[in-house]
Amino acid sequence: MTSKTTPQATSQTTPQATSLAGHRHKPTRVEDRGRLAVDLARAVRGEVRFDRGSQALYANDASVFRQVPIGVVIPRDADDVLAALAVCRDHDVPVLARGCGTGLAGQSVNAAVVFDFSKYMHQIVSLDAKTRTARVQPGVICDQLRGAAAEHGLTFSVDPATHDRCTLGGMIGNNSCGTHSVMGGKTVDNVLELDVVTYDGTRMTVGPTSPQEYERIVAGGGRQAEIYQALKALAERYEPLIRDKFPEVPRRVSGYNLPDLLPDKEFNLARALTGTESTCVLVLEAKVRLLPDPPHHALLVVGYADAAAAADHVPALLQTQGLIGLIECVTDEHEPPYPAKITKDQVKKLTSALREGTPNRRRIALQMVRDLLDESSFDASPAHAVPGPVARTAAKVAGKLHGDDH
Repeated sequence: MTSKTTPQATSQTTPQATSLAGHRHKPTRVEDRGRLAVDLARAVRGEVRFDRGSQALYANDASVFRQVPIGVVIPRDADDVLAALAVCRDHDVPVLARGCGTGLAGQSVNAAVVFDFSKYMHQIVSLDAKTRTARVQPGVICDQLRGAAAEHGLTFSVDPATHDRCTLGGMIGNNSCGTHSVMGGKTVDNVLELDVVTYDGTRMTVGPTSPQEYERIVAGGGRQAEIYQALKALAERYEPLIRDKFPEVPRRVSGYNLPDLLPDKEFNLARALTGTESTCVLVLEAKVRLLPDPPHHALLVVGYADAAAAADHVPALLQTQGLIGLIECVTDEHEPPYPAKITKDQVKKLTSALREGTPNRRRIALQMVRDLLDESSFDASPAHAVPGPVARTAAKVAGKLHGDDH
């Protein structure tokens, strides 16, 4: 099932190098790069860029890594992807899918033929408000989908820091998280179905697989049956280790999602392929889950004496009704634990704006700082589920927002 890929530390222009792990990395060799470019240009309706300028542009992403690609293909549709893959197979060269290049660990660069889905394959194929689902091409921007869903009171809950430019294909490859993962989970928790193609050209629609569906696929024979049987055998052979070594934690994104191949996880290939970073398939289309979008939002910024004190409050905060996100925050130990410029008067003004119900109340950031909080500015009763003035104030803000809906 694996696609033709090369190690991340590989470069087509440098001699062999030794990684920190001590493994030898062989540079990608292209027998006739010019012929490859010509064959790709003849095969696709989209763009083929093999010039040095394009190589330089695609050699970088948001990380510190730099890998010069063999060339770039910008497909117009799925047929272009299939045709370009066929050419790459004929030339025995690796491929890599890329969205907007927001990878922080070098996963958006490689010495390969890079498939850039962001320019043309960026359509929201369908959005069904009743079933709360959407079908998207891999180049759809996260905020593009969120904006379309918002018209129906829905949202795609995964919102990384790069949500205004990262693509759904990249998020699926990376198994991205976001501020609101407390509400909606990781990308893998919101992927229902994937239309994918392997390096050998096998195109499949994958998702949860019932025993009856599995038997139907196997009975049909062919490459898809081989893949399903091999994955089933893998899961059965290593099931004890998978159950023992893959912890059920909210932010487990490292490695392959092997637990999703187990029977109690419905042998879900869509989930198993999420986070595989082009090493198994290229994603052509995805069916994703949408969730109700809270009608009002408020941001509570809190200062703690240290990281341990902040961590102590997390379990209790998670029980607070209406909490949909937690933001990680780290400050220099030599700096004050809160911005010194924030005053009680500023807190009162923000509270007043919230009470008045201004049109921008969804975007009001209620900034509260320890030791500067004037609790008399709130008239709601304190919360009992979460201890401390921080939790009491959070509950009061949530109560006010809830009251605005009635």
